[in-house]
Amino acid sequence: MQGLTEKISNPEIVLKEVLAWTNGQPFLTQKICRLIRNYSAAIPTNNEAKWVEKLVRTNVIENWEIQDRPEHLR
Repeated sequence: MQGLTEKISNPEIVLKEVLAWTNGQPFLTQKICRLIRNYSAAIPTNNEAKWVEKLVRTNVIENWEIQDRPEHLR
């Protein structure tokens, strides 16, 4: 959560949403948190759940074969 505090006004809410998507799986949780930290636009306040859902769907679920960079295999 420390890494999210620099980027997000409500890191607790965002982390809760991330964990809801990853069920606490460490690799996925880190991957999504890294996506959040690297996101260039402002993250909307009071709409975190939808924002995290869109981020996960567009960067992890949809076309995952193209977007996946298996860091654990490097």
